[in-house]
Amino acid sequence: MLGFTRGELRRKIVPEVVPGISRERWPKFWERLKYNQMLIFEQTVRRRDGMVIPVEVTAYYLMFKGTELAIGFFSDISERKRVESLREDVERMVRHDLRSPTIAVQTLFKIFDKADNLTDDQQELLESVMKASRRMLNIIDMSRALFKMEAGTYKMRPETLDLLSIMDSVIKDISPFCVSGRLTWALTWKVSRLRPRVSS
Repeated sequence: MLGFTRGELRRKIVPEVVPGISRERWPKFWERLKYNQMLIFEQTVRRRDGMVIPVEVTAYYLMFKGTELAIGFFSDISERKRVESLREDVERMVRHDLRSPTIAVQTLFKIFDKADNLTDDQQELLESVMKASRRMLNIIDMSRALFKMEAGTYKMRPETLDLLSIMDSVIKDISPFCVSGRLTWALTWKVSRLRPRVSS
């Protein structure tokens, strides 16, 4: 992976291969390794040709015949970093290239909705487009939320919601598929009233 021969690698010190662990940082890293016995972290390493690549390092502290040793295993994570970068690009595209035009469409049709000269068919078409744009915006927001969850940056903000309205929207969405597939469905729910607890 690094391109060095065994002899070349044995003559090198860690900072020459791992630029992120300098001579100044090595003592602190060594103490951490001795304390934890094992460390897993991401770093960059310099290949023989000078190219720097990202790696995941698994380092172990060992005592062998009275000599302290640090043994490290490197895994090339260039592809993983490339995919992460691609996902970030997609997230930016979703946020800017899709979400902004969708909001603009909603704003435009809200203006049309205030017109008093629309026919019934035009009004129905307008409402259908507005619902579709709201659905599209919800999908975009959910994809952004999932991306943040996977990245560990999502912050949950609990809020109240109209469950019946959501269920009604889901029913309307799946109804055409049920009709075309000759499927029937039933929705039942049970609501229990909470009794206030009285403490003495």
